Amino acid sequence: MNGAALPSAAWPNILSSCVVPRGAGAPLIEAIYADFTATATKAYEKVQTHSRRGKGHARLAGDELILATTTGFDRPLCTAILARLGWQHYFAASITSDDVLDGRPAPYMLFRAMKPPMSMRRRR
Repeated sequence: MNGAALPSAAWPNILSSCVVPRGAGAPLIEAIYADFTATATKAYEKVQTHSRRGKGHARLAGDELILATTTGFDRPLCTAILARLGWQHYFAASITSDDVLDGRPAPYMLFRAMKPPMSMRRRR
């Protein structure tokens, strides 16, 4: 193209070729996500924890701060990671991508983490 701009009439055709119709890619997306989840679960089972793990969380909790976590992972994977690290008790709320309709970059996980009673519940 040698730096020449595309005519504006060409853009609809280019964009339409890059978009998968809603639902058309669902089987592929589900297969990719299932593979990712299985791989991530295995990887987190083998992670060695650091000797100082949780010390920052403990200090924040000791300062009576209410902690919440958000993640793009689904609930089972998030639960497995927090259990592996022994961090469940530090968080008043743990919001995952399957807790909201739209995950990142939409702010809904953060909004949900700040809603009472999530943000008001303290764990010890």
